[in-house]
Amino acid sequence: MPVLASSIKERDRLSLRQWIETTWWNLKGPQCLTEKIDLDNAESFFGLLETISVKGRLPEREVLEQGLGSLKARPQNLATAPVQVMTIHKAKGLEFDSVIIPGLGKGERLDSSALLLWESYALPNGGHGLLMAPIKGRNEPAEPIYNFIDDANKGRKQYESQRLLYVAVTRAKKRLYLFGQCYLSKKEQVYKPRQRSFLALLWKQLQLEQYTQSLNPIDFARPKLQQPSHLTLSRLKPAVCHSSAAEALVLKTWLPEQPRDDNQFNVLENAGPLAGNYTERAVGTLVHRYLAEISQQGLEHWPISRLEGLLLKWANELSLMGVCLPDCAKAAEKVKEALSKILQDKTGRWILGPHSQADSELALIYFDGAHCNKYIVDRTFIDQSDHRWIIDYKTSTPKAGQDIESFLLEQRVLYQPQLKTYAKMLNDKKIQHLGLYFPLLAYLLVFGEEQSKCI
Repeated sequence: MPVLASSIKERDRLSLRQWIETTWWNLKGPQCLTEKIDLDNAESFFGLLETISVKGRLPEREVLEQGLGSLKARPQNLATAPVQVMTIHKAKGLEFDSVIIPGLGKGERLDSSALLLWESYALPNGGHGLLMAPIKGRNEPAEPIYNFIDDANKGRKQYESQRLLYVAVTRAKKRLYLFGQCYLSKKEQVYKPRQRSFLALLWKQLQLEQYTQSLNPIDFARPKLQQPSHLTLSRLKPAVCHSSAAEALVLKTWLPEQPRDDNQFNVLENAGPLAGNYTERAVGTLVHRYLAEISQQGLEHWPISRLEGLLLKWANELSLMGVCLPDCAKAAEKVKEALSKILQDKTGRWILGPHSQADSELALIYFDGAHCNKYIVDRTFIDQSDHRWIIDYKTSTPKAGQDIESFLLEQRVLYQPQLKTYAKMLNDKKIQHLGLYFPLLAYLLVFGEEQSKCI
């Protein structure tokens, strides 16, 4: 079958859960279900695969059988009590009118240093290598390879924490309550929350004067339990539209009845306070996410008519990303416009189509000798001429009064160094084409041919 043949080719590019789940969807598995609860049971199975997988592969047969034996079919009515207490993992796939998440300021326990670390990596010839490093001895200098692998592991844990937080907050259908704690200095300057905590992931959006000026320090040494806390909370007016980072905390009181993707969570790193162009950045983030999904599922599953039915979902996702509520509908239309143009553009369809060694949202980690730097390549593949393509999507458009030539020159100067960095990291000896694709313009800007150099 074509679906299975295509799935087998993608085996080494996806995690076990993504590989099985994507194949199931492409085989029209959901159409074989008779009730919504069956979809929840399928989600439990995919969650099990994610939990027991070992480096993206199936574990030992005994572990798989034990995990399958522990799965239980979900009852038709889970609301047997007015309040249910459960872990984030257990809540996955469920929805509730109100969700309370406490302890956001509690950090994870630091892991002790392992005696030996190892990391598998891909070779240019399609094989795999193994990088290993022991812990440094007492009074010995730091081991750079050990630190590199350790930083890579910490990065994965960071992404997993982001995904878990996304799963937690998207369980709410109407109301979401978040509780966390930080510490105040004597000058009432708010410290950063504990590292490796959920609150730390949200802190850039919370670090505003309007949130901190009403906080009073709590005397933990001599708590006065008989007196109410001086911590005050002000209710925002429903019609107020904020132009600051507080928008990231505005949650809609409704969510559309749409399937959720619990494996994706976007954090706008280094964004700082939300500037006037935040809506454009949020639109770009959403367009990137769905372009990756289109390339993975296949163009045949994404007719233009499908986009209209996603407008409500996009508006909701944009609101949860911090876009001002009155702007969400217009921003969702812009997402639709970008995806519609690339799906109707011959070059755009070629970029998203099937290719050899194709990857979307490819995560790369590069150690520069001091720090572990993370990069995301929007799209890369090998064409029929055996040339490597490295393409970044940009949803920007010319400013008012700016001609297209000066705009493209500006974008090239701005992003060409970044694309050259991607080329060096891929360490591919093939002829490489670097380019920027602008979905809203349906235009591919190519920087020309160049032979990559090995790092």
